[in-house]
Amino acid sequence: MLNGRRLDEIATGLVDAFIDAKWKRIDVSRAMHEPLVDVGGAKLVRAAATKGAGFVANVLASCSDAEFPDVYSLALFVVMACSSLLQTAIADHASPVERNMLRVHMRALVFGYLREMRQPKPGEMQPPRLRRRAIV
Repeated sequence: MLNGRRLDEIATGLVDAFIDAKWKRIDVSRAMHEPLVDVGGAKLVRAAATKGAGFVANVLASCSDAEFPDVYSLALFVVMACSSLLQTAIADHASPVERNMLRVHMRALVFGYLREMRQPKPGEMQPPRLRRRAIV
């Protein structure tokens, strides 16, 4: 259970859940990739990401050491990023990505993104941030 955990624990738990689910039946995951492209896979992937984002948003909203201003959008981006990374990692039969290496890099990406997007808790100093501005 990830509800009420610290940000680092949530990032690790989410990544582990994504990877474990995909690798549980990696043969099926690989087999589904090509047919999805032919039958409007982008719509199906978006629908799955939307459903998963609800779960991730609830977990992020319960984070004990961080708050997020737009938790649902943040969750949707986390799900899309993890899904894209995983699909790319498992799709290439010729140069497969080693699962533990993928896990380490995905954890760093997700944790860094969530840490960058968090709002400080009341009374906490503002963490240093990347400059955020819209690209026009």
